Amino acid sequence: MRKNNMVLGVILLGLGAIALLNNFGLINFHFSIWRLWPLIFLIPGLVFELNYFNNNGPVGLVVPGGILLTYGTIFMICSIFGYHHMIYLWPWTVGSVGIGLYQLYLFGERHRPLFWVSFGFITFAVLSSSLALLSIKGSYVFPALLIVAGVALLYNSKGHNDDDSPIISVEYENSNEE
Repeated sequence: MRKNNMVLGVILLGLGAIALLNNFGLINFHFSIWRLWPLIFLIPGLVFELNYFNNNGPVGLVVPGGILLTYGTIFMICSIFGYHHMIYLWPWTVGSVGIGLYQLYLFGERHRPLFWVSFGFITFAVLSSSLALLSIKGSYVFPALLIVAGVALLYNSKGHNDDDSPIISVEYENSNEE
């Protein structure tokens, strides 16, 4: 325990010295301690994860661990680089549930429904972030997906046989014939 106290003492001494030198204007260190507020998510998330991996705790610990670590990472990125990045990162607040559930699937009993639920949450996050990064409006994507799904259903509705019969055929009578 003395070694841990010595390491913590050196860290506190260094942080105090840096803060004091910054206050005297001898160094220019522009960092606010308030930028570290996402640690309220990161630290408990790490505790959950480490309790599972180091102490062989119950596998359920990885679910809140994954969620909190994802939230902490999102908010730390925004805290350091600016909150305007939240337009790209917000889907991961939903995707964090998928990350936690995927860890449960990966390290627990591999139940197929758990995989598909986690896959859905993560897919939502990936697609939403990608669309935001590409600045594509959802109002164009959804109708395009409907068209693709409709064409796929029409294509497969007849079992796709090798004959060249059309998917849709129109028959008409010529009324000018005598």
